[in-house]
Amino acid sequence: MKEYLISVITVSILSSLIIGIIPEGKTSKTIIFCINLILSISIIFPIINKIKNGDFSLNIIETQNYSIDEKINTDYIRYSIEKRVENNKKIIENYLTEKNLNGEIKIEYDIDASFNIVYKKISVKLNKKVIIKNQSNINIIEEIKNYVSSLLLVDKEIIEVYE
Repeated sequence: MKEYLISVITVSILSSLIIGIIPEGKTSKTIIFCINLILSISIIFPIINKIKNGDFSLNIIETQNYSIDEKINTDYIRYSIEKRVENNKKIIENYLTEKNLNGEIKIEYDIDASFNIVYKKISVKLNKKVIIKNQSNINIIEEIKNYVSSLLLVDKEIIEVYE
């Protein structure tokens, strides 16, 4: 590629020097035509030879487009993961509403190299008192943990339910 650019620039400079030196007259138009023809040939023939040999490729353009496409895809994947986490929060909120409980759900997570969600901590703060000393409602916390664990496919140890 470097040699190609040097040869095209050299031919261009020489042709402009020759055009600047030639005198005005009937033959000047023919000489200018010939110089332009030589310049065109010096530009086109190396490209044709590379295409025939199969060596012609546009690696620079492909690499730049790939990095732009990769960034767009990465941004979209991160956006879709955020939407999935928000959707999971809504599912848990609906579950709590069905149990006549309301609460705030906080989900802490990371995204690994394969773009999988890695849940770090899930907190469920109940707005309504659930644990009453002489009643068996203490099982509801375990029930919530089981539900969230099965929904998000996580270990129950990272799930925190409190009042």
